[in-house]
Amino acid sequence: MIGFVFLSLFYALVGTLLIHLYSSEQTHFSTLFRSSFVSIRCRIYFIVLFIVSFVVLWWFDAGAVYVVLMLLLLLGLIDIQCLALPDVLNFLFLLVCVAFAFLDSMAMQESFMQRVLLGFGVGGVFFTLKIMYQSLARKDIVGEADIIVLSSVGIAFGVLDAFVGVFLGSVAALFYAIVLRVFYKVNLVNLKLPFCFFIFVGVLLNLIWLHFILSENLLNA
Repeated sequence: MIGFVFLSLFYALVGTLLIHLYSSEQTHFSTLFRSSFVSIRCRIYFIVLFIVSFVVLWWFDAGAVYVVLMLLLLLGLIDIQCLALPDVLNFLFLLVCVAFAFLDSMAMQESFMQRVLLGFGVGGVFFTLKIMYQSLARKDIVGEADIIVLSSVGIAFGVLDAFVGVFLGSVAALFYAIVLRVFYKVNLVNLKLPFCFFIFVGVLLNLIWLHFILSENLLNA
């Protein structure tokens, strides 16, 4: 348990620094470190990163799933801060998901290449929807960086779980937009949502649900 606390503190510290790095023009480490924790928003990010990291460690233990989820959360918070995703972290997330799929495919004795191709197919579906929506409404429904994230999630967790996660995340995003409209009178036409963060929410909810189902089946066995 103490190890989980220290690992979560380290992750929260590094994550907060990366979020502040990508959202500011400061590059000197000492200045970046000091300014990161002056901001109230960065302090909130630190608390969120720590709590979610500790809960995921407590639920799933330290492993590949933890690494995938924490990278996805970091991308989601950067998306909240910047409404954009850094290419370096985005492609790092893709590589981590491919590595996770390789290890999981070996353990489950499944086809690794089929899993990767199907995962990229998830991104292909949303890329097709993006092109169709752009041609009809002249607006983006999802960004190119989000498509890479969706492909990565499909590779890591499989096609079905990826679509379930996207559905749950979309429901969460819709609920958030309704709250903004009802309580803050925000114009939803021009509203830009950090979709990567809601993908994380959906994927996490789906994993928690599957965890409870698996635990219940083991208890009933």
